[in-house]
Order: sequence, then structure tokens, then C-alpha cells
Amino acid sequence: MTKTLAFWTLAAVAMWSATLGGCAAKPQPMLLPAAQLAENQLTVFWKASLQLNERTRETVRCLYRTPNRIIAMTSDNRLLALDAFSGRFVWSAELGSPDLEPTGLDQVGQAVFVGLLDKLFIFSAEDGSLVARRDLKRAPSTRPVVSPEYVYYGTHQGWLQALAMFAGRDSWQRLTHASITAAPVFDAERLYFANTDGRVFAASAVSREPAWEFQTNAAVVADLKLTGQGLVLVASRDYVLYALNPVTGEVAWMATTGDPLEKAPQVRGGRVFVVKRDGALMAFEEVTGARLWTAEGVDRTLCAGPTTLFVLRPSGTISALSVASGQEKYRLGPGLVTVVATNDIDGQLFIADRHGRVEAVHEAKVRYYLPAGSAAPEAEVAE
Repeated sequence: MTKTLAFWTLAAVAMWSATLGGCAAKPQPMLLPAAQLAENQLTVFWKASLQLNERTRETVRCLYRTPNRIIAMTSDNRLLALDAFSGRFVWSAELGSPDLEPTGLDQVGQAVFVGLLDKLFIFSAEDGSLVARRDLKRAPSTRPVVSPEYVYYGTHQGWLQALAMFAGRDSWQRLTHASITAAPVFDAERLYFANTDGRVFAASAVSREPAWEFQTNAAVVADLKLTGQGLVLVASRDYVLYALNPVTGEVAWMATTGDPLEKAPQVRGGRVFVVKRDGALMAFEEVTGARLWTAEGVDRTLCAGPTTLFVLRPSGTISALSVASGQEKYRLGPGLVTVVATNDIDGQLFIADRHGRVEAVHEAKVRYYLPAGSAAPEAEVAE
């Protein structure tokens, strides 16, 4: 097998019909109140309407942002993929029984990976064709995390599994003796993972050879992240956010938050944002860990631009916070929004309702990346 994910697109073993998914041509009302969008200089960059199965009462369950796709996962366990830059419908794919809940989704290159019970599905990101379906030795308890050569995931039995995707590489596994619910993270040299015993591990990214271990004082259940400088961020239930040196495992900085941490931090623009169990959002300086500000009443972070951090409130409304101070600039909603993607790539909001309407919303004065040669859709600004 050639050592490139593009090969899978050519070696697809099944094709899925796209006739049940698509974009409706007729105009749709905005998901957020038009007056709020106009007042706060927000643009609806594109709108799409997914064709859901009325017979099964199919609904949109969640949205994923990948480098070039917005992928909706539905109650029928279908994936419906849109082009992230235009909203154009691209493909649909089926996972199987809707009674089984997928463990998450990741994309690398031209392949999309989805874990479901003890199966790993690999689809072409280009056309949704099924490239491969792998039987897994153990069912994942984390979302799949994909490097160019391996798929990494944890299990409730305490195993970290590294599944080799190409000939010439060996799969490997590491027993940690406690459940793994936090998705791992990797860099060019190492894989970093943690378990509910509060232990953090580093191993060679291509073998189980250990590099170091670090012990926190409570369970680690939130996905691990890396800062722009490569520090390993570990949010622990012991009230502490740790930034670990990736080479030695020593603490580069640590921040005591006063409440258990159970959600993954988000890193954007030189800042680290983390939400505590009590709903307080804390912002730290990425390099030193210096505390910058705290904002109350946050469910999760959504995305961050140069000056604005969007967060979801427990009420379902979306708040725009100042990146500099944490002060609320404005609030959006309630509107018709029921699903919002977490976007670690840029500051755009990708929102949907359960009936299949999807929108890309961003600040009108902020420029966003578009692939070379792509034509931007006609932006709609509420007036």
C-alpha cells in the first residue's frame, strides 16, 4: 500500500449514494435573528439545507469542522459533508445502525475517519466513498486521532491503541491500567495520552517505547492539546491546568483554577481558554500561563478570531467575548440554532438546526482563508 492517504481515494471498496443529501435551492430564513446579525456586523457567508429522511424523522445530531469540510452527523448515523468554504453539498455516507453512537471523527489529508463500536470507517473526503472498514481489537472510548501513518485511540480497558495504516509500520498498544476517555495528541516525535488515574504518558509516535510519565492528582478526562510552542496541555480534575515540556515531561507552567477541569482547552492567538465544571471560562497566556481574565456562565468555547471569542451559554445562546478582556461584546440568540460546531481552525461560527439548515457566520470585517482558485459565495448581511 502506498504511503499516502490519497491512495485510499483510488482504492475505495464501496461507494455511497449522495441522493439523500444535498442543498436546497430555495432561500431559507436565517438561523440567528437578522437584527442581531446586522447590529453586530456579522455576515452569513453561506447557507445550505441538507435533505434529511422524513420517513425516519432524521435530524442533525452534531457538526464537525475539518480543514475543508463541514460534516453533519445525523440521528440515522449518516454523514453529510459540505464544502467548508462555499456550503456546497459534497457527499453522504452511511455508518450503519442508528442505535450505535459514533465515538467521533477526524480528517487527515483526503481521508475521514469515524469510530463506531468496534469498527473504524475510512471515507474519502473528496467524494465520500468507503475506502476501508477495519475491525478493531478493542472498542474505542475516545475519538480517533489520526497522524499521516497511525490512528490513535483509547479504550475503557486502559489500552492506548496505535493502528498502523500502511505496510512497513507495526501497530502497537500500551496498557495504562485505567480507562482512557481523553483523546491523545501527537507531534512529529511523540504521542501524549492520559487516563482516569491522572497519569500522563509520552511515547514514541511510531512505537510503544516510553519517553516519560507525569502524575496529576485526579482523573484526566478532557482531550489533550498542544500549544503553538508545542507544550502539552493537560486539564485535570485536580483543579489544575498543566503545560508540560514535550521532551522531558516537566511542568513548564501550571494554573490552579479552583474547580475540576473536564473539558478540553482551546488554544488560539497566543491564549489558552479552558472552561471549569462550574461554568467559569478562564484565559491564560500561552507561553507563561499568566492568568488574563475570567468570564462566568459558559458551557463551552466555540471559536476565536483576532479580537472575538465565541462561546456557548448553557441557555443555548452564543456570546461574543473580547479576547483581550473577556467582557461580553454582544449576545446572539435564541434564534433557531440547536447545533454549533467547535472550530479550532479559525473564528467562523458553523451553526445548524436539527432539520438540516446549516450556516457559516463570521465577522464582516475579518478576512478568512479561501483555497486558491475558489470562488466565495455571495455573502448575506442582514439589514
